[in-house]
Amino acid sequence: MAPYSDPRKIPGAVVHAKARAVLNEKQCQRLYWSNWKVKVVPGVVVSVTEGAHGTRQQSSVTADWEIASVIKRATLKIGIVKIGPVPDMTVATITNPEDSPPGPQISPQPSSSPSPEIPAPEPLSPNGGNIK
Repeated sequence: MAPYSDPRKIPGAVVHAKARAVLNEKQCQRLYWSNWKVKVVPGVVVSVTEGAHGTRQQSSVTADWEIASVIKRATLKIGIVKIGPVPDMTVATITNPEDSPPGPQISPQPSSSPSPEIPAPEPLSPNGGNIK
């Protein structure tokens, strides 16, 4: 069996990451407004750096990231970089209601006791108090 090779470690691979990992917070807020925390940007892997940090193995991915029609080269830890193109974030809609799965059928339960009558509020006098 061949050893597992991570596609993110192949130069030329298409990857994506959150914009806030590539840019700083203020730049993301200026470019993407309220979507700055969830905005995902595409990139192409340029190189991979592997090394040891103490007893742990670390990998970093250097990629060219496309941000607002500008290419920015940045190095990120491999855990932040995701494989493949930017996922489509649109919500799927059902165009034909007959194609949707049936939901639970809930029938109203008849009430055994009548609902209590709610008394009408008493009218107010011109000076703000109740009329007695």
